[in-house]
This record gives sequence, structure tokens and C-alpha cells, in this order.
Amino acid sequence: MDMEAVNTKVEVARATMGATLVTIWGITLNEWAAIIAILYTGLQTILLLPRVIQTIKGWLCVYKK
Repeated sequence: MDMEAVNTKVEVARATMGATLVTIWGITLNEWAAIIAILYTGLQTILLLPRVIQTIKGWLCVYKK
């Protein structure tokens, strides 16, 4: 077996190991990252919404004068 074939097999094994070993409840790491990003974005939206509303109200009061 030549070294090129061995290197190819090693690279294939490295690429597939990460995708197949990290599954929790049938969800891959890629899907977990997407779920966490969606939850984080939703949390930030809920937490920052009062401040955004307050800022907009402040702008409206300034422009009314």
C-alpha cells in the first residue's frame, strides 16, 4: 500500500469521525450549534426589547419638540 492511499484513508477517517461520534439524541453537532444559536438569538431579543422600546420612545419625544 502506498503512502498516498494511507493518507487518503486517514483524512477520510478524520472527516467522518467528528460527524458520526458527536450525536446526542440523534442530533449532530452541527444541528446542536444551530439550535443553540436560535435559542441565544431569541433570548437576546427578549432581553433587549425593553431597552429598544425605551430608546425609540426617547427619540420620538425629542423629535416631537
